[in-house]
Amino acid sequence: MLSKYKNNYDFGPKNNGNLFYNYNLDYYEKYIKNNNINLITADCGMPKIDDSDIIINKLESSILLIGLRTKTNIICKILYPFSEENHNTVIMLYYMYKYYDKVYLYKPMQTYTNDEFYLICYKFNDNKIDDIYNKILNIKYEEINELEKYIDEKYYYSIYKIYKKLIKFKYNAVNNKLYLVDNYYIINNNKNILNYIYKINEKIRNKFIKKFEFK
Repeated sequence: MLSKYKNNYDFGPKNNGNLFYNYNLDYYEKYIKNNNINLITADCGMPKIDDSDIIINKLESSILLIGLRTKTNIICKILYPFSEENHNTVIMLYYMYKYYDKVYLYKPMQTYTNDEFYLICYKFNDNKIDDIYNKILNIKYEEINELEKYIDEKYYYSIYKIYKKLIKFKYNAVNNKLYLVDNYYIINNNKNILNYIYKINEKIRNKFIKKFEFK
């Protein structure tokens, strides 16, 4: 794709496309504004390597900051959205919730056992602009953690409620798998039991993948 449609890609002023450089982040922010782009999509996933948590945290939070500053709709894959290691992403999620009309964390059926989520931020609300947003416009990407002092404590309670739901679903998933392993030979030879298990698993997955809306 890259070699065939090279002219469709923009790798920034120095042609490296590295989002860990502020000059590239500034460049893309201006590009989005100047070209009236209304949707940002991003896949922030990467292999598990040394310091990958730090890299993902910087990448995710930087992309969200670009979206917030440009008032752009966002669809972005994020990992461990509320983990301590992903601190800046946790901070930025609060501000997405604060300034967008709709914010969803969506869990696809295909990834219900891992830590991948899709963040959907829709319709920036200009009526919510305040002094804090003006600070966001001027803050540097490496200073995102300074925004934490403006966060409403109710936000952390929302995180707690989401985690309770996730823990419950994962607990059920583990129990189901253990049951299947322990009773494999009995279940595998009984179509009625198999059909029943498929229905139960489908019901659990459908609950797990529903959108988590901040309230």
